[in-house]
Amino acid sequence: MLSACFDAMEIEAIINEAADEADDFLSGMDSVAEARAMIKEHLQDHHPELEADEIDEVTSGVLSVLREEGSFDHGAGVGDTWDDAEAREQ
Repeated sequence: MLSACFDAMEIEAIINEAADEADDFLSGMDSVAEARAMIKEHLQDHHPELEADEIDEVTSGVLSVLREEGSFDHGAGVGDTWDDAEAREQ
């Protein structure tokens, strides 16, 4: 659920911005769990105006973009996989 402060277009812009910057702040990360934590930290540092539910929404959006780009494909079979990580979240 979005707060009154941000509309869907603004959230999408933050997702795209964070996904574009992810190569810098996720360098060397192989697991989804590590990436999720680092994305949340990045958002808290760079977008302190976001509320907790917005940070969760943006984090999920960034992970979706990275998944589509194949960012974690090199780690398949080692550590967290996308399917395992998503199953644990539910």
